Amino acid sequence: MAPADVDHARYTAPESIWAALSTGSVRLARMSWIIQHWKAGGILNRRQELPEEAFVTVQELQHQYGNGNRDGVLPIIAISFCWLTQSHPDPDGQQLALVASRLEHEKNNYAQACGAFKGFTEMGIFWDWLSLYQKNPALYDASMGSDGGERYRNSRTAEESVSFATALQTTMDLWYAHQGTTVFLLTQLPPNSVRTLEHKDSGWTTYERCAAEQVKRFFLTNAQWKLVVEVGQDIRADAPRQRGWPIGPDDFDELITSKKFTNGADAADVKALFRKLSISQLSGLREFALHTMPAPSMEEGFHLGRCLNLCNNLEHLGLASVNMSDDVCKVMFETLSTNALSNLQKLFLSGNQIGDEGCSALATACTSKGTAFARLARLDLDHNRISDDGVSHLATALALGALKGLEKLFLTGNKIGDAGCIAIAEACAKEPTALAQLRDLQIYQNQIGDAGIIALAGVCTATAALAKLEVLFLDDNQISDGGCSAIADVCSRGGLPELTHLTLGGNQIGDAGGLALATAPWGAMAQLKTLHLSGNRISEEALAIMTEALATRGNSVSC
Repeated sequence: MAPADVDHARYTAPESIWAALSTGSVRLARMSWIIQHWKAGGILNRRQELPEEAFVTVQELQHQYGNGNRDGVLPIIAISFCWLTQSHPDPDGQQLALVASRLEHEKNNYAQACGAFKGFTEMGIFWDWLSLYQKNPALYDASMGSDGGERYRNSRTAEESVSFATALQTTMDLWYAHQGTTVFLLTQLPPNSVRTLEHKDSGWTTYERCAAEQVKRFFLTNAQWKLVVEVGQDIRADAPRQRGWPIGPDDFDELITSKKFTNGADAADVKALFRKLSISQLSGLREFALHTMPAPSMEEGFHLGRCLNLCNNLEHLGLASVNMSDDVCKVMFETLSTNALSNLQKLFLSGNQIGDEGCSALATACTSKGTAFARLARLDLDHNRISDDGVSHLATALALGALKGLEKLFLTGNKIGDAGCIAIAEACAKEPTALAQLRDLQIYQNQIGDAGIIALAGVCTATAALAKLEVLFLDDNQISDGGCSAIADVCSRGGLPELTHLTLGGNQIGDAGGLALATAPWGAMAQLKTLHLSGNRISEEALAIMTEALATRGNSVSC
């Protein structure tokens, strides 16, 4: 459970960002000014020495943001980078060139309108050297040790020191972790750099990266860019952009022990900061959109499972098209703790490499993890490698009373045959509440034949299973006249009273099955609006009879 004082909106709502900027302790540089300054051959000065036109106001950013957008993105970019010297982070302008050239490359993407999103013509850049009050590099005395001497240490005014401390203590988590900010990771040191400790080995930059990668959306609907960008020497349009999988506080504690800090005491502080940030972010998360991420490793699947254990309020988990294997799927579900994801309503796992073992692990989690998945209403397993064995494990979970609230079940494009359908039918016969709330069942592009359909039709006739079903897609299977006639029979008996859309295209149905379905006494199936039978073996003569019969009921038919 998250502590009672956790601010769930801190990393999701824009108000926390506006409030942080309103104090003046942090200012954001103007994207267009940074690009112009780079093109003019400039070197970045510290905040105190920048002209006013270098900064963008909070009012301008609020105007850019407007009333918000579907992706929740903000016109703000945070730079995660390494200081190249003790007194100046970029004395020769090499990192300025990397950042500015990337901004130049991306600015049209930021401005691109899509749907209701109008795009951002200007962006505010959080870059600590420009955004926070800094010490005076001209007063740095290397002979006085790494701290630069007393004059350098005290080169901020008293007011600047208070402002700097306020920024560090109250805002530094926001710029990297907030779900709406974009983060540039400068992971490569410039050529001939005097610094040898790289971004991946530094404690603070590891914190920044892990904070940025924890909950930001990977898949955006309207915004035309990625929220975490690894900025290297290559800025070609096809240059790879890397994004790591989320990591939680326990795994971060282990990771950070191998990183280096200028001040050794910082490690404990960073652990505490990341733990507090993680609990706030993960416990408040309602949608976790990671569709199309690079394929996770076994270790990353384990880390993801541990993150999910903290997602008490998560309602939507998107893991479609991440090339997730059976082994990774299995370790992710096995890592879940009792009662994890008890508020989850939608689980998207389509377009992966999940087979029977992964499906079995999901089914086991539904029955052995307390209230885990108790509120799941949509389960999407389309286009995986699940066969009858996997579906049988899912059916066992249904028979044990799991997934009682399931309203949508998508299993299209797998390897499911008759045995899988029979297993589901037997589960419904054993447990009357199994699939009692189901409204949408899509299992097209499989290997289901007459035996499986007859079993499903039989249980619908004998019980209230699928009594709320509105959509049934069975296209591109191996159903022939026997299966089609069984569907006609259950329809005539009122076994599917809410059905509005039935599709059976691309099967092996002939005249007998088609005529049985079209001319059956439909009984309580007055809701049927669409019957799709194209791509079967129905003759023109039978089609004419079917069309006439269905026309009298106001149905539309495609044969």
